[in-house]
Amino acid sequence: MKLQQIMLSQHRPALGVPVTDGDRLKEVKVTVTQKQPIMATVTSNTGTKKIAYKRNSTANKSIVLASALSAVVAVIVYLNSLHGDFVFDDYPAIRENRDVDPSQTTVFSLLNNNFWGQEMGASWSQHYSYRPLTTLTFRWNVAFFGFDTFYFHLVNVLVHAIASGLSTYLTSLLCPEFGLTAALVSGLTFAVHPVHVEAVSNIVCRAELLSFVFWASALIVYIKGTKSLVRSSRPSAVFQFALILIVTATFTEQGFTALAVAVAYDLIYFGNIDEYLRIWLRRDRSCHTPITKELSNKDQEASITRRSGKTKKMFSSDKTDHRNLMECAIRISVLVGIMAVIYAWRLSFNIGEEVKVDEKTNPANHISDTLQRYMTKNYYVFLHFWLLLVPGQLCCDWSSFGIPNVVALSDHRNVETLAMYITIVIAILCMLFHRGISKALRRSILIGIAITIITFIPASGLLIEVGFVVAERVLYTPAYGVCVVFGALVAYALGVEQHEESAHSDTRKVVKATVAAVLILMACRTWSRNYDWENVTSLYETGLQILPMNAKLNHNFAHSTSNLEKKEYHYRAAIHIYPPYASAYINLGVHLAQTGRLEEAVDIWKSGLEQWNRRPIVGSDPVILNLNIGTALKNIGRPQEAIPYLRECIRLQPSKDLCHQRLREAQHNAGLGHG
Repeated sequence: MKLQQIMLSQHRPALGVPVTDGDRLKEVKVTVTQKQPIMATVTSNTGTKKIAYKRNSTANKSIVLASALSAVVAVIVYLNSLHGDFVFDDYPAIRENRDVDPSQTTVFSLLNNNFWGQEMGASWSQHYSYRPLTTLTFRWNVAFFGFDTFYFHLVNVLVHAIASGLSTYLTSLLCPEFGLTAALVSGLTFAVHPVHVEAVSNIVCRAELLSFVFWASALIVYIKGTKSLVRSSRPSAVFQFALILIVTATFTEQGFTALAVAVAYDLIYFGNIDEYLRIWLRRDRSCHTPITKELSNKDQEASITRRSGKTKKMFSSDKTDHRNLMECAIRISVLVGIMAVIYAWRLSFNIGEEVKVDEKTNPANHISDTLQRYMTKNYYVFLHFWLLLVPGQLCCDWSSFGIPNVVALSDHRNVETLAMYITIVIAILCMLFHRGISKALRRSILIGIAITIITFIPASGLLIEVGFVVAERVLYTPAYGVCVVFGALVAYALGVEQHEESAHSDTRKVVKATVAAVLILMACRTWSRNYDWENVTSLYETGLQILPMNAKLNHNFAHSTSNLEKKEYHYRAAIHIYPPYASAYINLGVHLAQTGRLEEAVDIWKSGLEQWNRRPIVGSDPVILNLNIGTALKNIGRPQEAIPYLRECIRLQPSKDLCHQRLREAQHNAGLGHG
């Protein structure tokens, strides 16, 4: 039977070797076989001893059960979402997307079109979202069950359950010292977090769910490979990680962040970056500490000797340390190379002119003053951060001036933004320098913070423009980092790290009760939020309760409600909030025409066309406005006035048959023939 021996230094106590007080661990020689217990030969200053370690199959089974429990809870809290309708972006991405219907297009069309069924790079396309595998799952839904929303929602819930189970298992790898407790708390928090409702209950957000499943799977493969005692598995783990990552990148662009998270994991757990930072910063402080006059010359010499010895000890490293650092550097280099290749491959699909979202979608992108623009964008970051911690007020759409721009340094919202950044910096510094914090807790919290920051950066809008103000769906993966931090803190408070009930019994009861209360409150909020996503009317109505000055929500609610008074009121509110809102003019005019106020409708459409001419936006709005004005003028007996509008309609879209038909009718009514 093949035996392998691995040398472990005192910096890698992977087996939890017991050392008594006064022992100085020098070397651990481990013998690994396929079936026999792990044999460790421990050498210290007090002698050498052999210890047999059984494979911990019980712990593995417990983690699997904890993962299954998280998955079950994830299903339970979303049972009331299964009967929801198509809402919001479900219509353009699924119901009206030809690529989703196997009877209309072939599967190869997914390779050429974006997430919305538009050709990548087309002049009229407004999206670079390339997610063919997500669209393929929608296509399978239609192939087997048609457009029955129950099965669309069922798949989303099941994928969220898988994601919750994987999050539990991944936490057990990131926080091994905290065992089952941290993993279970983290997994349950992830399963019931209310900020996930948009990603689960909104069918089109399946992309975020699938992206996390493969994102977590890639990290699990990588971590298990790098932690393995068998060195030969490490290179294969990197390439397995890369293959899964390629798949992840076809779901959402956020999947690329798995590479950066893997680098952060390597730097923290194998590169010991936290230890080097602690040593480097403390060295400067200790080397410049003044020696008091009260010390004798002999005491001063002893103090200097102690300091020098500590510094040398901190910076000394054996062959194993150098080997670990070299292996870490090699893996990081490989990962950076893989990241560059995959990112270049993904960018190759972004052909055509640069996509520029309109002002209504993300007002901050259109602020000319740099300071005001970044104050506003950083406030958007704060709102995302706040939703992770206090997911009480949730909204389906935060755009369209629902959140006013930050235009002055004196704006109180800058204080909130600054407080967020200060809190994050203080948390990191405390992890690095607080002597009362254990290494296990420090690393668990640092990796949790790193996951949240790294996975959120692409969606923050600080580096690249994004097509939203605040989007709860993009927090699906960043929320996992917060769950890791929460799970580690709970396990630490319960004394799990010391493998004993070191915490006071009353304290443990309080911690357990608090965690239970938090999970129950989150689950209840998730359950109630699912009802908001049941149909478009309830979705927009609850959104207006949070952001009453959101132009898009006012418009969408007016479009969905059957109450005629509310319909007109909210259309006019949308126009008042955002005067260039062409769609609001179109639909308000249609409403007025349907209620017998045709001349008033013409005036509304003319106002909308005037606004569009001042601030043109790519789309079909001017075609519809000209067509509606021309048709209405023809119908009320003013064909001469109608003709210029109908000709403009044809100029803008020559292929639109209805424009040609209405023009012929107007010319006939005016006695001009078909010239």
